[in-house]
Amino acid sequence: MQHQASQPHPASTASTGQVAVELGPVQETLLIPLLGRARLSQQQPSLIQDPKALEIVSRLNYDFSKWEKSKSLWGATLRTRMIDEDVQDFLRQHPDGTVIEIGCGLNTRFERLDNGQLRWFDLDLPDTIALRRQFFQDGDRVR
Repeated sequence: MQHQASQPHPASTASTGQVAVELGPVQETLLIPLLGRARLSQQQPSLIQDPKALEIVSRLNYDFSKWEKSKSLWGATLRTRMIDEDVQDFLRQHPDGTVIEIGCGLNTRFERLDNGQLRWFDLDLPDTIALRRQFFQDGDRVR
C-alpha cells in the first residue's frame, strides 16, 4: 500500500472498497492520533473505546507501519484523552453547548462524547474534510 500526496482529494478504490489517502504532508499527520486511538482501543479498551477509529484504519488504503513505533502515536493518544476530559467538563456545565473542533482530522470525539444535546462543528483543510466525508455524515447537531 503506497501513500501518494499528489492528488488533492480522496477516492475509493473500487476493487478493494478501501479509501485512498491523498493528503499533503502536514495533513497526513492526522493519521497519528487516529492510529493511536485504534491501537489503544484494541490494547487498553478501559482507557479508550473507539470502534469508529478501528473501522477507519481498516478501510484506509495506507501503510501505517511508519507510525507504529512513533512516540507521537502515544503522545497524540494521551492528548486525545486530555481534550476529551476538557470537553466532558464543558458539557457537564453546558449540556446543550456548542463545540467547534478546529483541525478535526479524522477525530471521533463527537461520536465518543455526544450527550444527545450538544451542537458540534468540525473544521479542517479541504483535503482533510474530503477524506473525513468518506467516513462521517453531517447531522442535525453535527457538521
